[in-house]
Amino acid sequence: MSKAVSLFMGQDIHRMMEELIGKVQGVISCRIVPDSHGGMAEVHVLTDEKRVPKQVVRDIETVLLTRLGIKIDHKKISVAQFGSEKEAEGQRICFEGISFRTNHTTAEVTITLSYAGRRFEEKAEGVNSRENHLRLVAFATAKTLRQFFGETTELVVDGVMVGNFAGREMIVVGVTVLAHGREENLLGAAYVRGDMKESTARATLDAVNRLCQRHM
Repeated sequence: MSKAVSLFMGQDIHRMMEELIGKVQGVISCRIVPDSHGGMAEVHVLTDEKRVPKQVVRDIETVLLTRLGIKIDHKKISVAQFGSEKEAEGQRICFEGISFRTNHTTAEVTITLSYAGRRFEEKAEGVNSRENHLRLVAFATAKTLRQFFGETTELVVDGVMVGNFAGREMIVVGVTVLAHGREENLLGAAYVRGDMKESTARATLDAVNRLCQRHM
């Protein structure tokens, strides 16, 4: 079998998996991330907050095994919960503001976050292209969030996606956390309410906020 045919079949299976996972109770959306051989590297799932993530993961494992005969390692499944955007002061890291400036070929983003009365701020610079703006915002937000983890932790922005759910535009951001020899893939989302850059920062914060609370 040629590599092209194998890749095509892999994409077809991935679509079937995404459709099945999308029918699991509590799942809002699902995206399969393929590996270089057309196989399955990661499964990113966005759910509501009505069910515990472990229950959702177990249901995904069961439905894939019973319907498609596919046994998946639960470590490959990343679950992000998308609920209310109202943040509790003093309990969650809060978004305070964003500054975005351009100078010919360079764009600069400054993100300000707060927690328990303290403010944290970081800047990031990059190529001034429309395609790069949202990714640069996510990178600056991740850079600011790194202050909550310390020098032993790295936050890597995997990607930024603009999509629609229930007739509303939304931003989804993938973040990988590397710490103590372990890797954790996270996903965050936020509805677009006026400014896409601010929504991107909020989606990045949504991806990492629960993990931050474990370190506080």
